[in-house]
Amino acid sequence: MNFDYEAYLLSKLTAIQEDQGLSDFNFEIETEQAFIKRKDYDPNTIYIIIKYLADNKQFNATQQPIQLLILTEQNSLDVSKIIFDKFTQDYNWKVEIQGTTYVKQQYSQPVVLSNFNPVAYGYRSVMYVSTTLYVLEGFIDVTDFKIDTKSIELINFSLNYSMTTNTQQKQGENIASSVKNVSSLTITISTPIVSGTLLTNISNTLSGSYSGNQNYTITYKIGTSSFSYNMKLTSCQIITAPNQVPSLQLGFMK
Repeated sequence: MNFDYEAYLLSKLTAIQEDQGLSDFNFEIETEQAFIKRKDYDPNTIYIIIKYLADNKQFNATQQPIQLLILTEQNSLDVSKIIFDKFTQDYNWKVEIQGTTYVKQQYSQPVVLSNFNPVAYGYRSVMYVSTTLYVLEGFIDVTDFKIDTKSIELINFSLNYSMTTNTQQKQGENIASSVKNVSSLTITISTPIVSGTLLTNISNTLSGSYSGNQNYTITYKIGTSSFSYNMKLTSCQIITAPNQVPSLQLGFMK
Protein backbone atom coordinates (compact mmCIF):
# COMPACT_ATOMS: atom_id res chain seq x y z
CA MET A 1 0.00 0.00 0.00
CA ASN A 2 1.65 3.22 -1.19
CA PHE A 3 0.04 5.32 1.52
CA ASP A 4 1.70 6.24 4.82
CA TYR A 5 -1.40 6.00 6.96
CA GLU A 6 0.36 6.48 10.27
CA ALA A 7 1.91 9.79 9.20
CA TYR A 8 -1.42 10.85 7.69
CA LEU A 9 -3.33 9.99 10.89
CA LEU A 10 -0.84 11.86 13.07
CA SER A 11 -1.06 15.00 10.92
CA LYS A 12 -4.88 15.07 10.99
CA LEU A 13 -5.13 14.42 14.73
CA THR A 14 -2.57 17.15 15.41
CA ALA A 15 -4.54 19.62 13.27
CA ILE A 16 -7.76 18.83 15.16
CA GLN A 17 -5.92 19.12 18.47
CA GLU A 18 -4.67 22.60 17.58
CA ASP A 19 -8.08 23.66 16.27
CA GLN A 20 -9.70 22.57 19.55
CA GLY A 21 -7.11 24.39 21.67
CA LEU A 22 -5.76 21.19 23.27
CA SER A 23 -2.08 21.85 22.70
CA ASP A 24 -1.03 20.38 26.07
CA PHE A 25 -1.48 16.86 24.73
CA ASN A 26 0.60 14.70 22.36
CA PHE A 27 0.06 11.59 20.24
CA GLU A 28 2.12 8.45 19.81
CA ILE A 29 1.12 6.00 17.06
CA GLU A 30 2.66 2.54 17.31
CA THR A 31 2.07 -1.00 16.12
CA GLU A 32 1.23 -3.69 18.66
CA GLN A 33 4.77 -5.06 18.56
CA ALA A 34 6.31 -1.66 19.31
CA PHE A 35 3.79 -0.70 21.98
CA ILE A 36 4.24 -3.89 24.00
CA LYS A 37 7.92 -2.97 24.48
CA ARG A 38 7.12 0.47 25.90
CA LYS A 39 8.38 0.99 29.46
CA ASP A 40 7.25 4.55 30.27
CA TYR A 41 4.07 6.56 29.70
CA ASP A 42 3.61 10.31 29.64
CA PRO A 43 0.40 11.49 31.41
CA ASN A 44 -0.52 13.92 28.60
CA THR A 45 0.25 11.57 25.72
CA ILE A 46 -2.56 9.71 23.93
CA TYR A 47 -1.27 6.36 22.69
CA ILE A 48 -2.77 4.91 19.51
CA ILE A 49 -2.10 1.24 18.84
CA ILE A 50 -2.62 0.44 15.18
CA LYS A 51 -3.31 -3.05 13.86
CA TYR A 52 -3.41 -3.83 10.14
CA LEU A 53 -5.71 -6.76 9.40
CA ALA A 54 -5.54 -9.00 6.32
CA ASP A 55 -6.25 -6.95 3.22
CA ASN A 56 -8.43 -7.89 0.27
CA LYS A 57 -7.05 -7.21 -3.21
CA GLN A 58 -9.32 -6.94 -6.25
CA PHE A 59 -7.84 -5.85 -9.57
CA ASN A 60 -5.95 -2.60 -8.79
CA ALA A 61 -7.85 -1.94 -5.56
CA THR A 62 -6.94 -2.89 -2.00
CA GLN A 63 -9.42 -2.99 0.85
CA GLN A 64 -7.38 -2.55 4.02
CA PRO A 65 -9.17 -3.01 7.39
CA ILE A 66 -7.47 -1.39 10.36
CA GLN A 67 -8.17 -1.44 14.09
CA LEU A 68 -7.28 1.55 16.26
CA LEU A 69 -7.03 1.13 20.03
CA ILE A 70 -6.70 4.45 21.82
CA LEU A 71 -5.16 4.58 25.28
CA THR A 72 -6.53 7.90 26.54
CA GLU A 73 -4.78 10.61 28.54
CA GLN A 74 -4.14 9.78 32.17
CA ASN A 75 -7.15 9.84 34.55
CA SER A 76 -9.53 11.14 31.85
CA LEU A 77 -10.97 10.40 28.44
CA ASP A 78 -12.51 13.79 27.63
CA VAL A 79 -9.69 14.99 25.36
CA SER A 80 -9.40 11.71 23.45
CA LYS A 81 -13.18 11.57 22.99
CA ILE A 82 -13.36 15.13 21.64
CA ILE A 83 -10.51 14.59 19.17
CA PHE A 84 -11.59 11.18 17.86
CA ASP A 85 -15.27 12.10 17.65
CA LYS A 86 -14.23 15.04 15.48
CA PHE A 87 -11.78 13.01 13.42
CA THR A 88 -14.16 10.15 12.61
CA GLN A 89 -16.94 12.59 11.78
CA ASP A 90 -14.82 14.81 9.50
CA TYR A 91 -12.91 12.05 7.70
CA ASN A 92 -15.54 9.33 7.31
CA TRP A 93 -15.71 8.65 3.53
CA LYS A 94 -13.13 11.38 3.00
CA VAL A 95 -10.99 10.97 -0.11
CA GLU A 96 -7.24 11.62 -0.07
CA ILE A 97 -5.08 11.58 -3.18
CA GLN A 98 -1.31 11.25 -2.92
CA GLY A 99 0.27 11.18 -6.35
CA THR A 100 -1.47 8.39 -8.24
CA THR A 101 -2.77 6.75 -5.04
CA TYR A 102 -6.44 7.31 -4.26
CA VAL A 103 -7.64 6.51 -0.73
CA LYS A 104 -11.21 6.57 0.54
CA GLN A 105 -11.60 6.18 4.30
CA GLN A 106 -14.39 4.71 6.39
CA TYR A 107 -14.53 5.11 10.17
CA SER A 108 -16.82 3.92 12.95
CA GLN A 109 -17.59 6.21 15.87
CA PRO A 110 -15.24 5.74 18.86
CA VAL A 111 -16.43 3.17 21.40
CA VAL A 112 -15.16 3.01 24.99
CA LEU A 113 -14.11 -0.57 25.69
CA SER A 114 -13.01 -0.20 29.31
CA ASN A 115 -12.27 2.37 32.01
CA PHE A 116 -9.98 2.58 35.05
CA ASN A 117 -7.16 0.55 33.53
CA PRO A 118 -4.06 1.00 35.77
CA VAL A 119 -1.19 2.38 33.70
CA ALA A 120 1.99 3.62 35.42
CA TYR A 121 0.78 5.70 38.40
CA GLY A 122 -2.69 6.55 37.06
CA TYR A 123 -5.72 5.21 35.22
CA ARG A 124 -6.64 5.28 31.55
CA SER A 125 -9.57 4.33 29.35
CA VAL A 126 -9.37 2.33 26.13
CA MET A 127 -11.33 3.40 23.06
CA TYR A 128 -11.80 1.50 19.82
CA VAL A 129 -12.22 2.74 16.24
CA SER A 130 -12.78 0.46 13.26
CA THR A 131 -11.28 1.70 10.00
CA THR A 132 -11.30 0.56 6.39
CA LEU A 133 -9.15 2.11 3.70
CA TYR A 134 -10.11 1.64 0.05
CA VAL A 135 -6.85 2.15 -1.82
CA LEU A 136 -6.89 2.50 -5.60
CA GLU A 137 -3.70 2.78 -7.61
CA GLY A 138 -4.01 4.94 -10.70
CA PHE A 139 -7.77 5.42 -10.34
CA ILE A 140 -9.75 8.68 -10.36
CA ASP A 141 -13.11 9.82 -9.02
CA VAL A 142 -15.57 12.68 -9.36
CA THR A 143 -14.41 15.74 -7.40
CA ASP A 144 -15.34 19.41 -6.93
CA PHE A 145 -19.03 18.77 -7.64
CA LYS A 146 -20.99 22.03 -7.56
CA ILE A 147 -24.50 23.20 -8.38
CA ASP A 148 -24.78 26.92 -9.16
CA THR A 149 -21.21 27.41 -7.83
CA LYS A 150 -22.09 25.86 -4.43
CA SER A 151 -20.15 22.76 -3.38
CA ILE A 152 -22.36 19.71 -2.87
CA GLU A 153 -21.53 16.79 -0.56
CA LEU A 154 -22.16 13.62 -2.54
CA ILE A 155 -23.50 10.42 -1.04
CA ASN A 156 -23.92 8.85 -4.49
CA PHE A 157 -23.19 10.03 -8.03
CA SER A 158 -24.05 8.46 -11.37
CA LEU A 159 -23.75 9.76 -14.91
CA ASN A 160 -25.38 8.28 -17.98
CA TYR A 161 -24.81 9.23 -21.61
CA SER A 162 -27.12 7.72 -24.21
CA MET A 163 -27.46 8.18 -27.95
CA THR A 164 -30.06 7.15 -30.51
CA THR A 165 -28.87 6.55 -34.03
CA ASN A 166 -30.03 7.04 -37.57
CA THR A 167 -29.10 3.68 -39.13
CA GLN A 168 -29.22 3.20 -42.88
CA GLN A 169 -28.09 0.53 -45.28
CA LYS A 170 -25.63 1.79 -47.89
CA GLN A 171 -25.55 0.34 -51.36
CA GLY A 172 -22.86 -2.28 -51.74
CA GLU A 173 -22.40 -2.80 -47.96
CA ASN A 174 -23.70 -5.84 -46.09
CA ILE A 175 -23.76 -4.09 -42.70
CA ALA A 176 -25.65 -0.83 -42.15
CA SER A 177 -23.91 2.33 -40.92
CA SER A 178 -25.14 4.63 -38.16
CA VAL A 179 -24.81 8.30 -37.34
CA LYS A 180 -25.94 10.11 -34.24
CA ASN A 181 -29.50 11.29 -34.26
CA VAL A 182 -30.15 12.43 -30.67
CA SER A 183 -27.97 12.14 -27.55
CA SER A 184 -28.74 12.89 -23.92
CA LEU A 185 -26.80 13.24 -20.68
CA THR A 186 -28.30 12.57 -17.25
CA ILE A 187 -26.80 12.92 -13.79
CA THR A 188 -28.25 11.46 -10.60
CA ILE A 189 -26.95 12.38 -7.17
CA SER A 190 -27.79 11.79 -3.52
CA THR A 191 -26.88 14.51 -1.05
CA PRO A 192 -27.76 15.29 2.59
CA ILE A 193 -30.63 17.75 3.02
CA VAL A 194 -29.15 21.06 4.14
CA SER A 195 -30.61 24.54 4.00
CA GLY A 196 -29.48 26.78 1.17
CA THR A 197 -30.29 28.08 -2.29
CA LEU A 198 -30.49 24.60 -3.86
CA LEU A 199 -33.07 23.39 -1.33
CA THR A 200 -35.05 26.63 -1.72
CA ASN A 201 -35.17 26.31 -5.52
CA ILE A 202 -36.18 22.65 -5.35
CA SER A 203 -38.86 23.41 -2.73
CA ASN A 204 -40.29 26.13 -4.97
CA THR A 205 -40.41 23.67 -7.87
CA LEU A 206 -42.14 21.03 -5.72
CA SER A 207 -44.70 23.54 -4.46
CA GLY A 208 -45.47 24.82 -7.95
CA SER A 209 -44.07 28.30 -7.31
CA TYR A 210 -41.51 27.67 -10.06
CA SER A 211 -42.37 26.32 -13.49
CA GLY A 212 -39.69 23.63 -13.27
CA ASN A 213 -37.91 24.94 -16.36
CA GLN A 214 -35.05 26.54 -14.43
CA ASN A 215 -31.45 25.85 -15.38
CA TYR A 216 -29.00 24.46 -12.82
CA THR A 217 -25.32 24.96 -13.61
CA ILE A 218 -23.52 21.75 -12.72
CA THR A 219 -19.73 21.54 -12.67
CA TYR A 220 -17.35 18.79 -11.58
CA LYS A 221 -14.01 17.19 -12.33
CA ILE A 222 -12.97 13.69 -13.28
CA GLY A 223 -9.26 13.55 -12.71
CA THR A 224 -7.88 16.71 -14.31
CA SER A 225 -10.77 17.09 -16.80
CA SER A 226 -13.41 19.71 -15.97
CA PHE A 227 -17.07 19.53 -17.02
CA SER A 228 -19.82 22.14 -16.97
CA TYR A 229 -23.48 21.86 -18.07
CA ASN A 230 -26.73 23.77 -17.82
CA MET A 231 -29.23 21.11 -16.78
CA LYS A 232 -32.91 20.76 -15.88
CA LEU A 233 -34.20 19.06 -12.74
CA THR A 234 -36.01 15.93 -13.90
CA SER A 235 -36.64 14.07 -10.63
CA CYS A 236 -36.53 14.63 -6.89
CA GLN A 237 -36.93 12.21 -4.00
CA ILE A 238 -36.71 13.06 -0.32
CA ILE A 239 -35.42 10.04 1.58
CA THR A 240 -35.51 9.88 5.36
CA ALA A 241 -35.55 7.12 7.97
CA PRO A 242 -34.77 6.85 11.69
CA ASN A 243 -31.41 5.18 11.02
CA GLN A 244 -30.07 7.45 8.28
CA VAL A 245 -29.35 11.06 7.41
CA PRO A 246 -32.23 12.77 5.52
CA SER A 247 -31.16 13.05 1.90
CA LEU A 248 -32.20 14.31 -1.49
CA GLN A 249 -31.97 12.13 -4.59
CA LEU A 250 -31.93 14.43 -7.59
CA GLY A 251 -31.95 13.74 -11.31
CA PHE A 252 -30.77 16.25 -13.92
CA MET A 253 -30.80 16.19 -17.71
CA LYS A 254 -28.96 18.41 -20.15
